[in-house]
Amino acid sequence: MTPMTDGTDPWPNHKVLELWTAIREALDVPFDMDFGAALWTVFSNNERVIDEDGCVVDTGTWRYAGGMIATLCGGDYMDYYMSYFRADEGLVERIRAALRLHGFTFTDWDEWERGVLEDRYRCPPQWKEFFEGVRRGEHHRVGDVL
Repeated sequence: MTPMTDGTDPWPNHKVLELWTAIREALDVPFDMDFGAALWTVFSNNERVIDEDGCVVDTGTWRYAGGMIATLCGGDYMDYYMSYFRADEGLVERIRAALRLHGFTFTDWDEWERGVLEDRYRCPPQWKEFFEGVRRGEHHRVGDVL
C-alpha cells in the first residue's frame, strides 16, 4: 500500500500539479524544460518541500516525479529523472522564494524522516509506521515501498 492509494495523502497528484501551475503563473515563466529542471531541483533532488501544515509535498518516486514534470514541461521522465538538464539556479531560487512566501519550508529527506518520527511533521500514518519499522530493523529503505 502506498500513501498515494489509500486516500490519506495530503498532496495528491492533482494538488501538486495545481501548485506547479500556480508557481509558473506567479513567476510568469513558460512551461518549458528550463522550468521543469528547476521544479525537479526543488521537489525531487532529495529535498522535501513542507507546507504550512507540516505536510510534505510528495511527488512520488524520482521516476514518477520526472513523468509529472514532463507532462507539464515537455520531454519525457528521463529528461528529469536522469538529471539531463542543468537547472537555472536563479529560477530555482525564485521558485523557492515563491514557496516560502506562501508558508512552505525545505528540508532534506533524512531530516524529514527524523521530524516524522519526532512528530514535527504531519504525514500519512503508514509513513511513520514504515520509518519506525526501519528504525527497528524490520524494513530496509532500498527495495521497500511505503
